[in-house]
Amino acid sequence: MYFYGYGVSREPSQVLAIETPLAAKGVAAANTYLGLLYEFGAGVDKNLQIAADDITKAAEGGDPVGTAQLGVLYMRGDGVIRNLTKAKSYFTSSALQGNDMGEADLGELYEQGLGISRDPSLAAQLYLASAIQHNAFAEYRLGVLYQNGDGVPQDYKKAFDWYYEAAKYHEAAAEEAIGTLYNLGLGVPADQKQAYAWTALAAKRGNAKAQEKLQLMQDLISPADKTQAETAVAEIVAKLKTKAD
Repeated sequence: MYFYGYGVSREPSQVLAIETPLAAKGVAAANTYLGLLYEFGAGVDKNLQIAADDITKAAEGGDPVGTAQLGVLYMRGDGVIRNLTKAKSYFTSSALQGNDMGEADLGELYEQGLGISRDPSLAAQLYLASAIQHNAFAEYRLGVLYQNGDGVPQDYKKAFDWYYEAAKYHEAAAEEAIGTLYNLGLGVPADQKQAYAWTALAAKRGNAKAQEKLQLMQDLISPADKTQAETAVAEIVAKLKTKAD
């Protein structure tokens, strides 16, 4: 797991060494970094209580990322008692600061109707605000809304385009969805080789749904097409890397 700062990736050990003294000085963003280390057990023993304490300090200090992440903790009940009202409050505060995480997380609450009345149209607006800041989760969920015609007019081409944007940032669920669109010929011409390639890529990244589909597809695709599809995986990865760069 890497953390980003000043344009470079940082190892957890670097984060711990650099951010600990900054947090002691009251730098809110430093508390966010430390909280994430403990939340995910990156370079330290996983401890959700310490994570919640650090991230709460970050939110109280006004850090929008920490504020959004505190909302996530309350949404899941990680290190704190689950409270969807508090989750919404923290997501809203972060979103009002223009933070893509806060916008995406608040969009998820409205899409799923978690603790509030379901409003997919508002979810789509929030996802869009986040997606234009290249938040991969928001890009993926916006694709889902367009594919299903949920809160927005059904548009398979737009669904594909948003899935592809998310795939640039290794969003496995989006890669699996692209495979489905190619398989069914929705928004793109039907192409079983591309369907297999995208599904295989998502499966490689650990997407359980893609792994199940891949097992079925392997029984249906010819050996020659499978070889071509596996070659296409490497081509897709190279293309996505170029696009993301």
